[in-house]
Amino acid sequence: AERARQLQQWERDREQAEKRQLEAARAEQSAAAAVAAVGTAELERERESTRLRSARKRAEAPPSVDRSNKPAALAAGQARNGESSGEEEDEGGGVDEGADGPRLPARAAPPPPPFAGSAAAAVPASDAGGEGTEDEESRIRREVRSKEAERARTRQERQAARAKRLREAEEQRIEQQRREEASGERVTAGRVRCGGGGGDGSKRGVMFADERGGAHIRRPLTQVRRFRKDASVQDMSPVYGGSGFGLTGLRNLGNTCFMNSVVQCLSNITPLCLYFVRDTFEQDVNENNPLGTKGEIARRFGNLLKALWSGHNFKSIAPTKFKAAVGRWREQFEGSQQQDCQEFLAFLLDGLHEDLNLVTKRAYVEAADPPPDTPHHVIALQAWADHKQRNDSLIVDLFQGQFRSTLVCLTCRNVSVRFTSFMYLTLPLPRRGGSGSGGATTLYDCLKLFSRAEKVSGDDQWYCSQCKAHRDAAKRIEIWKLPAVLIVHFSRFSYTGQWREKVETPIKYPLHSLDMRPFVLGADEGGPYSLHGVACHFGGMEGGHYTAVAKNIFDQRWYLFDDARVTQVSESSARTRAAYVLFYSRVDFQEYAKHML
Repeated sequence: AERARQLQQWERDREQAEKRQLEAARAEQSAAAAVAAVGTAELERERESTRLRSARKRAEAPPSVDRSNKPAALAAGQARNGESSGEEEDEGGGVDEGADGPRLPARAAPPPPPFAGSAAAAVPASDAGGEGTEDEESRIRREVRSKEAERARTRQERQAARAKRLREAEEQRIEQQRREEASGERVTAGRVRCGGGGGDGSKRGVMFADERGGAHIRRPLTQVRRFRKDASVQDMSPVYGGSGFGLTGLRNLGNTCFMNSVVQCLSNITPLCLYFVRDTFEQDVNENNPLGTKGEIARRFGNLLKALWSGHNFKSIAPTKFKAAVGRWREQFEGSQQQDCQEFLAFLLDGLHEDLNLVTKRAYVEAADPPPDTPHHVIALQAWADHKQRNDSLIVDLFQGQFRSTLVCLTCRNVSVRFTSFMYLTLPLPRRGGSGSGGATTLYDCLKLFSRAEKVSGDDQWYCSQCKAHRDAAKRIEIWKLPAVLIVHFSRFSYTGQWREKVETPIKYPLHSLDMRPFVLGADEGGPYSLHGVACHFGGMEGGHYTAVAKNIFDQRWYLFDDARVTQVSESSARTRAAYVLFYSRVDFQEYAKHML
């Protein structure tokens, strides 16, 4: 009887959900019409502004231009602007790995990092507004450049101090190593055991030496860290006999597959991996940030990545200390219950960001609606500059993009536009057929559904500053700027009253050449992006199992990470109906990352 009552309640909940979905669909149609009308008017204003700017430029242009000597005219114009093409090239520079990074052989300087460029450079100069707008935009650009220069100086000072400490430590290590060799003692350096001369007078092993002389073996990622003597690695109960760099499994500590899948995907993001394995993150740890974990999560995560990238040392490790640290700072992950890997990913990235935030004193920035005639790219630039005043870390540089949120009052048609940052895209899944072959649902279908307008009503009504009251409104969230590493999360779990279900809709997504241009509003070109990691979920709501499929950053082959087991798979295995979280990287970002290895 109890079961029958539950079934009846579930049926009533389902009927109510279907009714609400029908009402929501009707509301979306009216909201979309309202937003479209506002968008058309805004587009006309932008076009009129462009025409006025063009007319002003033509009126201010000199009466004649000597086109017979184009190089001379170009050089003169650059001289007037105080810049030259050579200076622009110098701004990009190469990648200075510092004293702790491997020395690359002579080669062309890599391109500037696409994720760490000037925020002002993301806005085309030809997209400026009127005279007042140009002054405001110039001020913002100057402030952004000034803050970026200050941050660059701070980082250089920290890197110089750290390089000095590393050199001193390396000299001491080499001197100690020489004394041990002279006395015939065996020492451990990384994964190669080195000792005194053999019976024939030859070396038994090869020493890792510095650039001043001796044998040279380029040790990927880890440099001279001694893993076998590292107590933090021994705490992970390693099982020896690994098969290669980055191919170490993570043992399940009791429903921790959600954590293991996320860590394996993140460990194959080249700049993030090198940042932690080379200990570069230590110079950025902010132990005084009240929103952070006093550096504990960052340091535990760094130790975990060093063990994963120890080469042929470890077949698997147990991330016991990392799991304990996570549980101390988020009670949700303390026990042995199965958790959502996307929720863990959000917590981990946020914790790493706060631990590594270079901003020690956060200034209060009051959010206010700009004048209605302010171009959106100016509002976006100011919003991103305000965001960077309070948040400056490698996590922001790699993973964060920008949304444009538009609210239209359905009573007075008042419009509010806000720009906010995001770390990942959570995409809804359509219940009906998609645009793919045979009616299959594609990633592009999910992106279109994400950008649709919705009606805000009931308890969620929006306070209209013009009506001075809470009103029904049409809301639309769109992508303005994309990050270098794009994380896509499929919203597969839905909750309606007591009814819970997992949406098993298979999604078709590209492995290469993901084109995001149709969905990006700002100056960002939108890709293309290539897939390098997938977190997969198998099973239902009450449990299930997580695995990861990721592309190794060294051999560029795909591997299945199923807790402690690591298996090479084909590229087609990255396309799975169990996909839950996708990790994409922009192609130009991947080309830059190759120079870091």
